[in-house]
Amino acid sequence: MDLGLQGKIAIVTGSATGMGKACVEGFVKEGANAVIADVDIKTAEELAKKLSTDAVKVLAVKTDVSQQAEASNVVSQTMEEFGKIDILVNNAGIRSEQVNFVDLEEGQWDLINNINAKSVYLMTKAVLPHMMAARHGKIVNFSSFYGKEGFPQAAAYCVSKSAVIAITQAVAKEYAEHNINVNAICPGIVRTHLWDEILDTLSQRTGEPQEQIWEKTVASVPLKRPQTVADITNVVLFLSSKLSRNITGESISINGGMKVD
Repeated sequence: MDLGLQGKIAIVTGSATGMGKACVEGFVKEGANAVIADVDIKTAEELAKKLSTDAVKVLAVKTDVSQQAEASNVVSQTMEEFGKIDILVNNAGIRSEQVNFVDLEEGQWDLINNINAKSVYLMTKAVLPHMMAARHGKIVNFSSFYGKEGFPQAAAYCVSKSAVIAITQAVAKEYAEHNINVNAICPGIVRTHLWDEILDTLSQRTGEPQEQIWEKTVASVPLKRPQTVADITNVVLFLSSKLSRNITGESISINGGMKVD
């Protein structure tokens, strides 16, 4: 099935590793050019060099997405290099350690919300004028099933991901007249380095082996399997494609039935 992504220009934040990297690889496979916006510029440059071909170019730009100047810079560099921006994937994000609400430090609250939510505001604000001028654009934001329900010891993370859903809905309605689609995805459990960090923390706290904790977590999923980076990437590519032309303002769950809405 032709997604119509060949020749498109996609910025993916936090894409030197993990799910963001998988998204970049997916875009390249579909013939789209990509911009890796990540603070880890060495890894980003290595990935860009690996993925670039005669037909497709991948650009790496050092970017702290929580800083307005750097968000504006990656957009400017993309326009200078490619002359347009068709797609923005706001993937950059961090998880917090599990902590009781009364013990949650203000600095940790600010860090999580700056990277997970403020970055979506900054990056989206920076690309919108270019998409409006072109009367076309696709924005895909990474939320979480934690953004649809509050969980104990995860208040800051839940708030940040709920904010992503709210931004998605507001911007989708406001800029629909400019033919810009804005959607969010809400992944469930995906075994990336972030989940490995969570498993390590839980293992240290409980004394239970990491793999045993993981197996219990997977067992709680109605479909009895975790989500993979491919599961997530496929939905990102779909929402970035011509096939999703009449989908906007949605927050699509990819969680094996853990959260049904």
